[in-house]
Amino acid sequence: MHTLLDGLVSAIIGALVALAVVFWTVRAQNAGIAEQLRTQSRENIRSREHAAAAELLRTLRAIQDTAGRSRVSKDAEGKKDTNVPAIRSELQPLYAELRIGLERLRLDLKDEDDDVIDSFGTWTRDLEHRIWFYMELQDSYVDNPPEKRPPGTQFVDLREQMVSILSTVELMTRQIVAYVRADDEARQGTTALLNEARAFAADVQSGKKSQVDYYNKYLRRSDDPA
Repeated sequence: MHTLLDGLVSAIIGALVALAVVFWTVRAQNAGIAEQLRTQSRENIRSREHAAAAELLRTLRAIQDTAGRSRVSKDAEGKKDTNVPAIRSELQPLYAELRIGLERLRLDLKDEDDDVIDSFGTWTRDLEHRIWFYMELQDSYVDNPPEKRPPGTQFVDLREQMVSILSTVELMTRQIVAYVRADDEARQGTTALLNEARAFAADVQSGKKSQVDYYNKYLRRSDDPA
């Protein structure tokens, strides 16, 4: 009887130990699976962010290239020859793609990152305005070439306006890349930088500061020639 009781106790203890082992094994497996799912979710979000950013960069370059093809001239009879209406029609869906791309990026961001997308949206509107102004200037330059302008007449330089477009595209490109690559802590300063650069760009447009100052502050790379 004593031996039978000892065997029963041993069997119960063995069963409890086996049950505990199974419990802790399953718990560890569940924890591992949960961590794998979290890691996979982070990787999926990162992949979607990268895909959205790549599309934004493609659209920005397409906008730049399309705007650069605009032209206004006069033929031998003095009639205006321009492709600006066609270029503006090409640009409209590109502007829409840029806005949609920003919203696509917003989908995978945290709520506190909404300000960054809003800042990029403001830069998008600035880019549209600068391109529109550039095309208006092309008309102005054809109607009022330098040799026919009255002395002292002030004209915005056409090349400087194109530089402002290129600078806007370059800044947005760099900041989108930097933002997507950055960790959460580094992303916090993006909105402030975008707002600061926009105020600086407005000073350049008004003549208070120069394109060179803007380039040196926001676009110069460490390996650029001095």
